[in-house]
Amino acid sequence: MPTASETTRRHDRNGERRISTALVLLTLPWLSFLHEILDIIKKDLQEKAHKDPKTPHGDDSYIRHIQRLLASEVHAFLMIFDRSRALRKLFGDDLEEKLVNAFTDIARKMAAGSVSIIEAQQIVLAHLASILEKTRQPAGKRPRTD
Repeated sequence: MPTASETTRRHDRNGERRISTALVLLTLPWLSFLHEILDIIKKDLQEKAHKDPKTPHGDDSYIRHIQRLLASEVHAFLMIFDRSRALRKLFGDDLEEKLVNAFTDIARKMAAGSVSIIEAQQIVLAHLASILEKTRQPAGKRPRTD
């Protein structure tokens, strides 16, 4: 006859198993979603690179959004930390424009090189999804990996 503590431990293990299965079931759709989004981003970046490898300024909508955000952030940063305009006087009145253009070029180059990173993320997501799928299955029904 099982004791109360053995029954409690068995019940706790079943509860933990149910929670972990539920978490896996909730995680798998998100991983699938991320995989699909990464695929869309990768295709978009590849299409833009094939059209024009140099990607002319002002052509990419996402770069324009980044540029607008950077312009606002640089302006706010300088308003807070350069109230006396000492930096702007030291580096020239077009310091904000130079910074925004430099950061925009960096963002454009990062976008061009991000296809390889996206492919690596897709491999990791696929592997993670397969691991979670295996852990979701009961131990007796899991395929053997020898």
